[in-house]
Amino acid sequence: IVEDDYNLWRMPPGSPNEAPFEREFLESNTIGVGWGKIGDEIVKKRMTKDQTKKLFRKKYPPKGNDKNSPQAFTNFTHVIEPKDIIVLIKKKTIVDFAIVVGPNRYQKDSSIDLPDNAKSYSHRRDVAWLNRGNIPEETFEFSRMSTCDRVKDAQLKEQYIAILLGEKEFKYFLLRHNVDGSWQDDLGKIYHFGQT
Repeated sequence: IVEDDYNLWRMPPGSPNEAPFEREFLESNTIGVGWGKIGDEIVKKRMTKDQTKKLFRKKYPPKGNDKNSPQAFTNFTHVIEPKDIIVLIKKKTIVDFAIVVGPNRYQKDSSIDLPDNAKSYSHRRDVAWLNRGNIPEETFEFSRMSTCDRVKDAQLKEQYIAILLGEKEFKYFLLRHNVDGSWQDDLGKIYHFGQT
């Protein structure tokens, strides 16, 4: 966090309206994405990002207005790296923060008996959850996000890190009073004003 050599990613534990994988992710120290029609070939064949995009478009062709972009999927499989930070978000609540500790891997859920494993989040990364607990929505202003959304705005990234570290955001201002007079106000210094 100190050297800023990481990316910060926002991810839900399932679809935006449901969070079926929240408990599983937290208990298994993993994070994952779906698109179960794509199997383990990305890992086994060491497919590039462009090869993965082509495979994605083949398995999930666009339908009408739904362009079904491969960006979130390839972000997860090829762009996220160890040391990156995941913010697990469910319905405008930060569930927890995690540090990515492993590469993309494929993990078929044997308890889901479907031919294409479409309901499983088989594409996984190992993470270390930081056990920050739920942080209610009043604490932070949320914006729309996709399945695997990199936070590019530096100020927004700083806000997430401040929440992760438990830092309070101080809101104050200094009224300057007669700079040449008896009150000496130093810029950047915090003053406590009581009743006068």
